[in-house]
Order: sequence, then C-alpha cells, then structure tokens
Amino acid sequence: MKIKILVVLQAISIFVIVLLGIYTVKVQPECERIHLDDIERDEDIAYLDKEMARMLADIVMGAEDNLTDEANTRYDVEIEFDGQHYEWVISYEPNGLQPDNEANQGKVVRIRKDNGVITVSENNF
Repeated sequence: MKIKILVVLQAISIFVIVLLGIYTVKVQPECERIHLDDIERDEDIAYLDKEMARMLADIVMGAEDNLTDEANTRYDVEIEFDGQHYEWVISYEPNGLQPDNEANQGKVVRIRKDNGVITVSENNF
C-alpha cells in the first residue's frame, strides 16, 4: 500500500512538471522592455552619419572644445560602420606625438544606431 501511494504521488509530480514545462514554453512572458532580438532596424533612435558620429565621439572623449586640427594631431582617428553590430566604431589611436610620460593607450567609442547606447573601451597598443 505504501509503495502504491509513493507511485501515485510520483506520477502526479511528473504530470505537474510536464504541465508547467508546456505552460512555460507556450506562454512567453511579456514586459515593457525592448529586447535586442525585437529591435526594428528600420527605425533608428540615433540618426547618425559619419560626421555626427565623430562629433559625438569627440564629446564623449572630452575633446569637444578642441575640435581644431591641433587637437586632431594627438590621435589618429578611424571611423567605420560595423553592419553586423549596427554601430559606428570610432577608434582613437595615439600617433606617437605624445610625450613619453603619457600612457600609450588608444580608445574606441562605439555608438549603436538602433538604441543609442555609447560604449567607450580602452585599447593598449
């Protein structure tokens, strides 16, 4: 009798687990956030072309007051659009004109076109 009760309880628990698994797969949770899989690539939040991406990256880097040719001699700047990640990639590489006591580091600014996220990372050369 005790074994029959254990078998019935185990069958009920397996049945409940299967029902919860089916429910979890069928009913997707809904939230107000926009997930990267659901972003519409046709509607950009950040309307940037190459020049605007450069200006925004200069502001992020703290060079908005020095947008002259003199400021541009500290770093070699490369701007490219990464279609796979849908972002502008602006690379600041030191060109060797800096004093020896400064760290010889470059920075990369990434600006997403679909959600407007700006990421700054450092590169050691």
